[in-house]
Amino acid sequence: MPDEDDLQRIEAKLRAINATAPIRRTTRSNVSVDAVLGIDGFDLQRALTRDPSFLDAKKAPTKHSVSVSSHSIDQGAARHLRGGAKSGQLDLALTQEWLGELMHEKGEDLYRMKGVLAIAHAEQRFVFHSVHMLMEGSFEGEWGDEPRESKLVFIGKDLDPAKLTEGFNNVRHS
Repeated sequence: MPDEDDLQRIEAKLRAINATAPIRRTTRSNVSVDAVLGIDGFDLQRALTRDPSFLDAKKAPTKHSVSVSSHSIDQGAARHLRGGAKSGQLDLALTQEWLGELMHEKGEDLYRMKGVLAIAHAEQRFVFHSVHMLMEGSFEGEWGDEPRESKLVFIGKDLDPAKLTEGFNNVRHS
């Protein structure tokens, strides 16, 4: 649980991005639907005040940092599309260790991770997601007749696809 100083620092960053957006402190995203839906979050006048060229169709598109990218690992993809990802079920302890190390090393630059993992000897999928350095995962839904293939997505700054795939390939069940 972050301390008050960390929360205030995060809230200041959010306000710098959008000073008018409401900020709600929650635990594990526990918030009422009414607090999220129907809040009239978009206001055209406010958008035009902030950016008078907002409706200009000839305006140049927004440019995003070239350092931000995504990388996917999909054992079910065609061999030439999966970037060297090996097939096979994963060792849960090694997978958790790898993801933990990855978050420790790249947490500030790793904006989002999510995946469905085929864990050796498990009848259910292991589903996980993370935002920066907060991660949650659990076993959910049986595989049934579906192929047991892991799929992961990483979004972040200065990602090294080869290193991510190599790390994934090292968590095979022996």
